This record gives sequence, C-alpha cells and structure tokens, in this order.
Amino acid sequence: LRVPRHNRSLVSARRDARINANLFRNLAPGTDFTLNLQAKAARTEATTPALSEYLNLAADSPFSPFSSEVGVVRYIGDPLLNRTDDIGFSGAALINTRVGNWRISTGAEYEHRTTDIDIERGVDTDPYRSRIAAGLEDIFAAPAEGTLGPMRRFTAKTNFHQGRIHATASGSPLRLPAGPINLTLRGEWKVARISARTDEPGGSTANRFVREETLTSASLTLPLFRSGPASRRPGSMSLQFGATQRHLVDRGNLEDWSAALNWQPLTAVSLRISRNSEQIAPAPNLLSDPLVVTESVRYYDLVRGKSVVVRQTVGGNPALGVETRRTSSASVTLLPLDSPDFAIDAEYSDVSSRNAYGPLPVGNAEVEAAFPDRFDRDSAGRLVAIDARPVPYAQLNRRQVRWGFNLHQAVKVGGSRTERDPDSENLLAPDMRINAFGVHNWTLSSTRLIRAGLPKTDLLGGGAIDSGGFARHTFQLGGGVAFKGAGLQLTGIVTGPSFVSAGTLEAPERIDFAARSTFDLRAFADIGSMFPRGSLAKNMRVTIEVSNLFDSSQRVSDSRGSTPSRYQPYLLDPLGRKFLLSLRKVL
Repeated sequence: LRVPRHNRSLVSARRDARINANLFRNLAPGTDFTLNLQAKAARTEATTPALSEYLNLAADSPFSPFSSEVGVVRYIGDPLLNRTDDIGFSGAALINTRVGNWRISTGAEYEHRTTDIDIERGVDTDPYRSRIAAGLEDIFAAPAEGTLGPMRRFTAKTNFHQGRIHATASGSPLRLPAGPINLTLRGEWKVARISARTDEPGGSTANRFVREETLTSASLTLPLFRSGPASRRPGSMSLQFGATQRHLVDRGNLEDWSAALNWQPLTAVSLRISRNSEQIAPAPNLLSDPLVVTESVRYYDLVRGKSVVVRQTVGGNPALGVETRRTSSASVTLLPLDSPDFAIDAEYSDVSSRNAYGPLPVGNAEVEAAFPDRFDRDSAGRLVAIDARPVPYAQLNRRQVRWGFNLHQAVKVGGSRTERDPDSENLLAPDMRINAFGVHNWTLSSTRLIRAGLPKTDLLGGGAIDSGGFARHTFQLGGGVAFKGAGLQLTGIVTGPSFVSAGTLEAPERIDFAARSTFDLRAFADIGSMFPRGSLAKNMRVTIEVSNLFDSSQRVSDSRGSTPSRYQPYLLDPLGRKFLLSLRKVL
C-alpha cells in the first residue's frame, strides 16, 4: 500500500511571532534597574497519511471483480492534521546596587505558557463498513457523501506557570596577605505549577503538578599566595569552594558541592583541578507532560533491519528519579603570545552519573531486552508501537579530552595592532576585529548501565543513543571579522563516524553513520552606520544567515552498504540548506 506523497509532512509548517521590550535605568550612582518583557506565539502544523483500513469485500458484492471474498486495504478520508499552538509571556526585573564593598543583585521573574495539541485520529468508518457489507458502496471509489462518521480527535491542553525571586551578594569580607577573600551568597525561591488535560474518544484525563523550591548557596575564593616583592613563590595560587542546598517539595533536600585549586605558575600558564558533585532533579515537564500518541511515525527496526511505521507515545514519566553527577577535571590554559588575545586550552574530565535519566535510545536488541514494555510487536514480530518517554539509567560514565584555541584581536585599519578591550562589544569601533576558534572533543570512553544485573553498554562500540551511534571525535571551528558595524562569521561542526549494533543478539549486524561536516554562515550590517543621517536607519541591523552552507547530509549504511529507507538523507534533514533574513530595530 503506497502512501501518497502529499499526505505526509517531512517538515512541520511553523508560524511564530515574538515581541520583546527592554528597559534600563540608572536609579542612583551605583544602582541600576533592568526590565525585560517578552510575548510569543507559535503554531506548527503537519499531516500524516489518511486512515488506512482493512475492509472485507464479499464475493457477491456487485462491485467485486473477484470470485471469492477478499480483503482490501485502502486509505479513507483526507490526510490527518496534527496542530500545536504555543502562547507564552514572560517578564523579569533586576536591580543591581552596591553597599560598601558588596555588590548586591535582586530580581524577580515570571513565565506563563499555554500549549494546545490537536491531533486527528481518523473518521468513524463503521457506517462505511456497513454499506460495503450490504453491497451499497463501491470499495474502489471514493466514499459517498455522508457515509463517513465524525472525525475522532485527540486534544491536550497544558498550562505552565513559574515564578522566581532571587538575591545575590558578593564581596570581600577579609583581606589576606595574598589578596582579598571573595565570598558570594545566593538565595532563591521558585515555584512551578503545571496543569494538563487530555480528551480523546476513550475518555478524559487531568493531572496537576506543583514544585516549590528554595535554594541557598555560598561560594568562597581563598587566595593562598601570589608573586610579589615579599613572596619567594612564583606565580599565584587560590582555592575555591562552593556549596548549594535545594529543598524541593516533591523530591526533598538536594545538595551540591564543588572544590577547585587554581595555580598560575607563570603569567602565560594557568592550571586548574576541580571536583564537584550535583544532585539534579528532572525538570517538571519531564515528569508531568501529557501522554500524546501519534500514528504513522517513521521508525527503523534495528532488530529486523526494516523501516516501519509505528504508533509513538511521548510525554512525561513520573517515575524518573534524582540524578547524582560527579565530575573530576584538570585543565591548563596557555597564552603563547603573553596576551589574552590568543589562548590555548586543554581539559580532561571524568563524569559519572548515578540514577540518571534521558531519552529512550533507538531500539536495538539490547535496548528492547532492557525496556521490553516500551516496544510492542504483533504476532508476526512486526514492530507496531513504541513508548518514547524518558527512561531511567542506573549509571552513565564518560571520560573525554577537550582542547582548542581562541583568538580575538583588534587591528587598526592601517595594520598596526591595538589593545583589545575585553569588556567592549562595540562593533562600531574604528578597529577591525578578528576572531577564530577551534575545539576538539575526544571521548576516551562512554558507557551506560541501564539497571543492575544487565551488562554495561559501550556507547563507542555500537551502543545505541537516541539519535543512533555515538561519535568518538567532534570538532568545532570558526572565524570571522567585523569592521564598522558590518561583519561575517563562519562556524562549523565536524562529527566523526559512529555505528550502532543492529540485528539480534545471536546474529549481530551494524548500521554505520559516516562522518559529517556542517557549516553555517552569518553576515550582518548596521544600517545606521551606512546611512548616519537617516533617522529610520538608526539602531537598525540586517542579518543574513545560511545554515548548512554546503547542503551536507548524513550518510547511513547497513552491513550490505545500502541506505535503509528510514535513513534516507531527505528524511534525516528534509530542509538541507536554509536561508534566514532578519531585520532588527531598537527603538
């Protein structure tokens, strides 16, 4: 049964509008006030194929060309529409002031968001079936008017409210021979309320979720020594400590802590060793989002090696726990030119998470064995449904090395170099500003334990993640130039090859994901600098962005060298190269 091409959306149609207002005022010397207001609305629409039905055609039907009873599968009705409307409003106010040697910041924020989902499930075909059985309807013709019942719909409405009040004070309560002690104190109160209701032919459900959170934290920087006339030690050294306690009404007390040693033996060399521990509660939406079922979702069955269409369930999972993440790292920063304009950084990190959570991995044999209730197969073994809600993991571990460089330099038009002001982002300055960067992430190991009693999964050796395979190497690079309000910036990401194990545990195969490079280009110009006498052009900027500049696509192949239907490039990235033109004016 072929699906008409116009019946399925490769990319959802999206329309959105956004308005943003900012206000800044100096209330007094050393005191300022900032207000930000934002409203936005968006609608996305997509279509899936019309309802497909298996219909019996009797041998004595006047419309049957067959001599015996046969079954006919056909699409009935129009393509099914999936629509989502998002409307939101947010506001934030912030006051910064200074009291003695202390810098104090207080603020309040509020956000409201409403999401409406409307999914068509297909028309009621019982009247149509009855007419076919009675020999009154030609099964090979379009259904007669009035023979199809009303459209069955699934709707979900979610209201999200969140408020936050916070205050931060930072200063130097004491000065040691090596320098001042820096202390930062922070307090916060936050509440989030979510209400959701779903309606479908089988009934309605409603749920509410409330999370109230109080936070207190303190961080301390303690200088140990620094170079100077009275010091025999070269360079400088300091210790940093931090502690945070959060109380969540739905999760209890959570505690974070961190410690770091900073040593700068030479002006051009900085070393840092750190250790921190975090307890991370799932975001409210991960716990409380309504369950949404979508028919006719493309999926690749890694076990049977077939591209299929399944019924997919998404939403929140209230069974997720609190993740405990511990990170150890060591890093070095070099300034080869003895200037912050050019820096080389390298860092080694070891991250270990317990009771973690994340997206459901793609379903290879190992994942299906670990989450048998998330994959539904019919009597013939065909995959017909998946439950793609977030899942818990007993343990995640990753070790990686990250190194790269950053270059920021201001050059006079005549060619002589000028000192760069690190606090200035004035693109109208007479100097030409040049930047370049490159970062290499090298993952040494990445493993996952879904739960005790199961073997660990090597994610670099074929273990499945939510998007397929996990690449050992990734590169980020870019560069640009800005001069008198106009500029050009090129950025790119290079992802190394990866693979995911497929087939059964007894007869394993693999799906290979080739290396891929994507580059984005952004050009901008301040119209006001080009037309200084035009009042309309004042504070106006035009920007042109090109995403995926070279129209790169992901190449996927199975053990036979063929590309599975689900992994065709036009399905993985339907848009390819994208152009965006934007015009911004500050009033």
